[in-house]
Amino acid sequence: NHMTSFKNFVLSRSVLLFRHDMVPLFLSLKESLHANLTSCGWRDRMRDEARERIRIRGLDRASVDEMTSELLPMGRAAVPEIIKAELIREIHRSLARGQGGDNINGAMDGELSP
Repeated sequence: NHMTSFKNFVLSRSVLLFRHDMVPLFLSLKESLHANLTSCGWRDRMRDEARERIRIRGLDRASVDEMTSELLPMGRAAVPEIIKAELIREIHRSLARGQGGDNINGAMDGELSP
């Protein structure tokens, strides 16, 4: 049905515009998270853990998929609570200031407006 296709097009375009509008916020949060994880030693601990697992298994037997499946849950659990809380605070502050998505519909001014 043509109306459903049009609605899907409008929705996907809105999501794309919304995501494009969010890029500066995501980049800022990513930089902040990277700095915080580095300063608390998390990145060094994870790197050392990966190196140790590769040393034990041998370079030829340590697949990327296996390493990822083992290290990802460990890495998530090892992020200090204070860093998680700060990330959430930064997200709330940014959204309260209106950064990253001023228009709730995700459309730029004048686009896709009724």
